[in-house]
Amino acid sequence: MKMHIQVTIYAYIFALSFLKECFTIDTAVRLVGGRTEYEGRLEVYKLGKWGTVCDDGLNDTLSVVVCRSLGLPWNASKAYGGAAYGQGSGPIWLDNVKCMGSETGIEECSHNPWGSHNCNHGEDVSISCFPSTDIAVRLVGGTSEKEGRLEVNRLGSWGTVCDDNLNDKLAVVVCRSLGLSWATSEAYGGAVHGQGSGTIWLDNVNCIGSESNIAECSHSPWGSNNCNHGDDVSINCLPNATFVQLVGGTTEYEGRLEIYKLGSWGTVCDNNFNHNLSVVVCRSLGLPWATSEAYGGAVFGRGSGTIWLDNVNCIGSESNIAECSHSPWGSNNCNHGDDISINCLPNRSNDTAVRLVGGTTKYEGRLEVYKSGKWGTVCDDGLNDTLAVVVCRSLGLPWNASKAYGGAAYGQGSGPIWLDNVKCMGSETGIEKCSHSPWGSHNCNHGEDVSISCFPSTDIDIRLVGGTSENEGRLEVNRLGIWGTVCDDNLSDKLAVVVCRSLGLPWATSEAYGGAVFGRGSGTIWLDNVNCIGSESNIAECSHSPWGSNNCNHGDDISINCLPNRSNDTAVRLVGGTTKYEGRLEVYKSGKWGTVCDDGLNDTLAVVVCRSLGLPWNASKAYGGAAYGQGSGPIWLDNVKCMGSETGIEKCSHSPWGSHNCNHGEDVSISCFPSTDIDIRLVGGTSENEGRLEVNRLGIWGTVCDDNLSDKLAVVVCRSLGLPWATSEAYGGAVFGRGSGTIWLDNVNCIGSESNIAECSHSPWGSNNCNHGDDVSINCLPNATFVRLVGGTTEYEGRLEIYKLRRWGTVCDTNFNHNLSVVVCRSLGLPWATSEAYGGAVFGRGSGTIWLDNVNCIGSESKIEECSHSPWGSNNCNHGDDISINCLPIKSNDTAVRLVGGTTEYEGRLEVYKSGKWGTVCDDGLNDTLSVVVCRSLGLPWTASKAYGGAAHGQGSGPIWLDNVKCMGSETGIEECSHNPWGSHNCNHGEDVSISCFPSTDIAVRLVGGTSENEGRLEVNRFGSWGTVCDDNLSDKLAVVVCRSLGLPWATSEAYGGAVHGQGSGTIWLDNVNCIGSESNIAECSHSPWGSNNCNHGDDVSINCLPNDIFVRLVGGPTEYEGRLEIYKLGRWGTVCDDGLKDTLSVVVCRSLGLPWNASKAYDGAAYGQGSGPIWLGNVKCMGSETGIEECSHNPWGSHNCNHGEDVSISCFPSTDIAVRLVGGTSENEGRLEVNRFGIWGTVCDDNLSDKLAVVVCRSLGLPWATSEAYGGAVHGQGSGTIWLDNVNCIGSESNIAECSHSPWGSNNCNHGDDVSINCLPKDTFVRLVGGTTEYEGRLEVYKFGKWGTVCDDGLNDTLSVVVCRSLGLPWSASKAHGDASYGEGSGPIWLDDVKCTGSESRIEECSHSPWGSHNCGHGEDVSIICVQSRGDTSDRVEAKQDWMSGANAIIVISVLYVLLGLTWLAVFVKYKKRRSNLHQSNTHDTQGFQLEVHSLTQHYDDADQTFPENIYSALGTPCQETSETSATPYEDFKI
Repeated sequence: MKMHIQVTIYAYIFALSFLKECFTIDTAVRLVGGRTEYEGRLEVYKLGKWGTVCDDGLNDTLSVVVCRSLGLPWNASKAYGGAAYGQGSGPIWLDNVKCMGSETGIEECSHNPWGSHNCNHGEDVSISCFPSTDIAVRLVGGTSEKEGRLEVNRLGSWGTVCDDNLNDKLAVVVCRSLGLSWATSEAYGGAVHGQGSGTIWLDNVNCIGSESNIAECSHSPWGSNNCNHGDDVSINCLPNATFVQLVGGTTEYEGRLEIYKLGSWGTVCDNNFNHNLSVVVCRSLGLPWATSEAYGGAVFGRGSGTIWLDNVNCIGSESNIAECSHSPWGSNNCNHGDDISINCLPNRSNDTAVRLVGGTTKYEGRLEVYKSGKWGTVCDDGLNDTLAVVVCRSLGLPWNASKAYGGAAYGQGSGPIWLDNVKCMGSETGIEKCSHSPWGSHNCNHGEDVSISCFPSTDIDIRLVGGTSENEGRLEVNRLGIWGTVCDDNLSDKLAVVVCRSLGLPWATSEAYGGAVFGRGSGTIWLDNVNCIGSESNIAECSHSPWGSNNCNHGDDISINCLPNRSNDTAVRLVGGTTKYEGRLEVYKSGKWGTVCDDGLNDTLAVVVCRSLGLPWNASKAYGGAAYGQGSGPIWLDNVKCMGSETGIEKCSHSPWGSHNCNHGEDVSISCFPSTDIDIRLVGGTSENEGRLEVNRLGIWGTVCDDNLSDKLAVVVCRSLGLPWATSEAYGGAVFGRGSGTIWLDNVNCIGSESNIAECSHSPWGSNNCNHGDDVSINCLPNATFVRLVGGTTEYEGRLEIYKLRRWGTVCDTNFNHNLSVVVCRSLGLPWATSEAYGGAVFGRGSGTIWLDNVNCIGSESKIEECSHSPWGSNNCNHGDDISINCLPIKSNDTAVRLVGGTTEYEGRLEVYKSGKWGTVCDDGLNDTLSVVVCRSLGLPWTASKAYGGAAHGQGSGPIWLDNVKCMGSETGIEECSHNPWGSHNCNHGEDVSISCFPSTDIAVRLVGGTSENEGRLEVNRFGSWGTVCDDNLSDKLAVVVCRSLGLPWATSEAYGGAVHGQGSGTIWLDNVNCIGSESNIAECSHSPWGSNNCNHGDDVSINCLPNDIFVRLVGGPTEYEGRLEIYKLGRWGTVCDDGLKDTLSVVVCRSLGLPWNASKAYDGAAYGQGSGPIWLGNVKCMGSETGIEECSHNPWGSHNCNHGEDVSISCFPSTDIAVRLVGGTSENEGRLEVNRFGIWGTVCDDNLSDKLAVVVCRSLGLPWATSEAYGGAVHGQGSGTIWLDNVNCIGSESNIAECSHSPWGSNNCNHGDDVSINCLPKDTFVRLVGGTTEYEGRLEVYKFGKWGTVCDDGLNDTLSVVVCRSLGLPWSASKAHGDASYGEGSGPIWLDDVKCTGSESRIEECSHSPWGSHNCGHGEDVSIICVQSRGDTSDRVEAKQDWMSGANAIIVISVLYVLLGLTWLAVFVKYKKRRSNLHQSNTHDTQGFQLEVHSLTQHYDDADQTFPENIYSALGTPCQETSETSATPYEDFKI
């Protein structure tokens, strides 16, 4: 009774304590990180953890509630977003908090469920209960006090303002509050004075203009925004006038529109523009404006620099562009492909003309429009046939049945895309009268060019290709004389009905398949989104997208089966499992086994499949991720959704047959009778308490991925293993070594109370996006964590290392701060008040594991593991990111600077002294305010100082101390400028900063390496050092400026890229040089900062002030009509690159040489051999009407990204005769396939090889072809010379190889090891086993072409051994196939690769495989076979393995076995008698011991292999020991 009372009292006390804990401590709030108790980051205490509040929907009523609940002033309190007092850690407890203001605590305000949010700690709320009302503003980064980036000081922290909803009234308020001129002030977006750093304090600022300061303007809550520093606002209180110019036209009346603002030229974006803009611009320039036009799409070339204006909307009466309405200056979402151009006096005589190009007659072709002196194309957005009506009628051609086609049906055009979204009524007299987007404004590419046929044939032919009979195959459509395919978007079987009926084939049960199940087609994809009712007479009557318009590839080609085999259609099977109850799910359709994709997978699919197979289904499971291995062949089904009551998989809802977005790594597997036991183990540790976590599922051991890892997983695992778990830890990053095989689990989320890992939530078994570098490890009894500092000169400094799992490792510098050094130094008993933490491995790189990343310390922690951090061992760092600590940095000369490597004390590489080491500064975000600070701190002149990137004074060494340095200019030392944490950077010493405190303003230029003073490599002298100029954004206006500054001729001067006068050396001084042409020297042109570039000397610019004429020639051909195209420029012959190559180039070249040109051809891939010397031209695009190649559009001379393997060749009078021959065989029926083109014999590459090529070749040679075969891998020896053809795809009905589809002649990515061979009359295939000790085993060899060769082990499984052993008449039921040349490496050809057998084949050649001789293997991957017998076949087993038991030996062994059996039972009987005697003396014994011992003993006997008697002795090797009385078993329970 007394005990019951005590229990009741204790329970009552516990309940009171629990209730007090729940209702008094929860929910507490606090303010953290502020300078006083009145301010800081808002944190909330819930469930024993402090967490933060997200700023979504934030307003100041939250601060009222919080401050009042804390007993602090609240009348003027403020709430701030954007982690104004620093980011917190731990859970984000609340989001979307909405308070009325009368609540007594934050928990009474409305909010999302606790812990539910879509935030990160960058959105943490901060509170100030007694805020200062002083708001300071400043302008930073301008050239005077009147301009610069707008910065606001709040809570003692400077930050920026976002440009959302920006207008000039903000500038009025800011300038007036600073006492500056404000009447004409302007506000700019887009960080035009450079990006700021730190907090973005304000967004959506809306000023009336009369406010006294920015804080009075309406705005989003302080710190709350959806911006980045690329949106920072800038202000100019006294702006200069705005100028405009037209650039890049052929006359002063036309060109790209550019605006001069804030000292730099920029462009205008074409969003929502109209022709009123051209009226305003032309009139302001004093040019004709009455018929002026504005064009989008950068039709006069792309500009560079700032895009100053967007959404310009002019009425037409404005005096200048600045008066038109527009987005804030510098604020846009455009690129220079959207630049506006203006034509003030367009030529109306032939404007707007249209033509049809590339067709076989004048009635058809690609639609081109002539505008502003340029032919361009029309985009197919919104296309319909009324456009064809208007165009054909305007050309005087038939129009009643005209058709418009998208998708560049007659080939892609070049030049501007003039029109988009053209909508015609049909009554217009010309295309320009149809509604359309502004001229040149589009979102298209030339793959969407419109084509027109004014008198189209109404015949649409269709065919089925690639099937085994006329009833099936890939659906192809003939339009405009061109065969193409159909895309499977929105596919249904009604399409099959229409197609089969129109072909006169059976259609009642016809089916349509997606996913190119009969092979990928080539050429045009004619139709997409085909929707048939089923009653149409042909496919053209079905609704569909415009002809040629699609968003597909040939992997989406449709196939049709008009008479599918219903006898075993649709069958399913399970493949690759250990029993018939499990395996990869495969579906039989159209004579092919294929797989099912795991998209949307759940276990109801397993129910349907198992029940349809007559197998148990109640506990069946479906697995993704190819748990039983990847299949091959088509992926028949995707997005399968079963109810569970279906009788077969085909009755479940699913995507159309063959239509999917999957690969075989997503194949579904099924287990109809899965074991519910999930085994786990720890592998690779030094004790049972630790190791890599492995899970056994389906009898297969695999690993667990570390996504979303937490220590609660360790708790569950260790407890389930019966190991200590209270302090257990889980580690990512495969710290106990990488596992192998399946990664069974990902995204494992345990609460901690689960009895085993399977009860934790997780992704579907086998489904993950990980690799074994992400394997989870567990330590159930971890040792303490230690830290040390390594590599410093004293005990107070060094690289931070952590001891974990008996290994020292490092810490990564991602998101670290100095609070880390406070925690580490204090835990080591070292000084910590002034301690500092550095990134970038400044005390040297460590080695081994990187234990921690994203370490975020508050500073009050007692040791590093208490700081928030990523899971142990999980990071994306390298040892160049290792953290170092200095617990007692020397402040006397910290931080010193010096200039090194200059010719005087006023200049040199900038070096900084920190922690006893000199290091450099990276040039990221560099500007001249840094030089102002440095020079002034050194007591040197600073007013004209300059900062240079790119290691202008040579590369330094040692640590790179600082990066992203941003100075205001008023700082007394570099350490006061904002910057990354010391030592944290993403730079190398090629980006070291240099400073000149008293720079010379003289810039000298010279031309080097030419044949006269008028030409050569352009070099610039800066700091007394000659360097070069990079060719990025090169134009001839640079040549004009340079030549004129040198007093040389300049009217026809040219600039060349690609180091055509040889590569220079030393510094590359300038990049992105953009000259108007009127500058007096190169320094006045806009350019990147001196020394800052991303170039090499292969990009050096050359100049020719007086260039000679241009000549062309054809070299290396057998006649004058053909050869490699070469161009003479600057006294040197060079070549042309094949990028963007079309036959219009051959038309221009042949005509300019006076040669035939009507049937001329241009070839890529150096068809006539590689040239040498400069590659003069790239991206050449000719219309066909040019008189010389130089008139075609092209990259700047010498600027390209090509090599001589891409040289262009031309044939002005190509022969159409193609000869073939077979070389190197033992008879006329076989050999290496060679093709003669241009009188040159060459070979054919084996990419995408099939036997249909052999059919075409053998038939064309008059040889037998019915059983002909094609082989890859140069099995008849490697050829030489040109590889003429690649990707040859024959249907089989072609009359010669040239009619098969193929890559352009001479274009390939092959070598002669890929040459094709043909056998028109192949002999049978034989196999043998070589190198084994018996006839039952050995290396597998195959006889083909009179040669024995081997088989590669790619995709190997034991079904191959079944087929081979059975075909040899050897035992096969338990046969095995082994890779890696287990019986030694073979020699000769490797005949087969990727062999996949089902097991039912009668010989190896019936298995699926790569083409004969085509492989990516070496003989170290040769397959071996063992034809062993099953253990159940006693006679064979005795014959094969146990000859020693024959005859008298068998009698002796059997006798020994009986003696041993007798001894065993004698021992049992003696043991039993002793126990029985003991049982009479006591009846309190345990009830298990003897039973267990007998079981153990008999188990030893059972386990002993009866064919090897010595194992019996090992089973009895330990004498029986008498058990203690406490473990004896009562005889009543004793059973044998």
